[in-house]
Amino acid sequence: MGLLTRAQEFLRLKVGELSPAMQEDFANGNINFSDSVYYKRYEVTSAAGLLDLLYNDDAIKDGFTNISKQKIKQGCAIMIDRITFRAGYVDSTETTANPANVVYLPISQVAATNAILANCELEIDVAQLNIFQSPVNSFNQESVGINGEKDGIILTAPKLITDAQEMQFRLHVPQGLSVGNDKRYFVEVALRGAELRVK
Repeated sequence: MGLLTRAQEFLRLKVGELSPAMQEDFANGNINFSDSVYYKRYEVTSAAGLLDLLYNDDAIKDGFTNISKQKIKQGCAIMIDRITFRAGYVDSTETTANPANVVYLPISQVAATNAILANCELEIDVAQLNIFQSPVNSFNQESVGINGEKDGIILTAPKLITDAQEMQFRLHVPQGLSVGNDKRYFVEVALRGAELRVK
């Protein structure tokens, strides 16, 4: 096994918490470590108090996500050490959600035209436990060691997610806000770190 990144080393130390089958594959050298990104792209169309960004049928609803049915792909485990959040928009005249047309801006600029994005919080749950919650405007801060992206938060305690655990991304939105109808707004949530995958 070659030199491991910080997240890969944390993941190696958690092998004992994986399924018996994955532990056996690890013992037999039948696994690969790699960098990993799991993300969800979502159009914000309402101003409910709690917006669920993941659904059981995501594989059908959203062609821009590699999270399916609220789980990571089978035979994988990931160690998350960074979370990124992006926000963008297209003109309301656009009828498709083509990601190539979305204008992504610093959250502070997007939020200036959208009260929801200016005031909401991002929550991430794994196995029904809240592992992360933060105002989205905290993603404006540029941190050291996040590959040049300005919209990331590095977790001081990386989080293990296995293929057996359900995940949920939610936006907490203050009551009484409206999305507006001059633009269509999108958010992207990405879990970044290391992946252990059965060969």
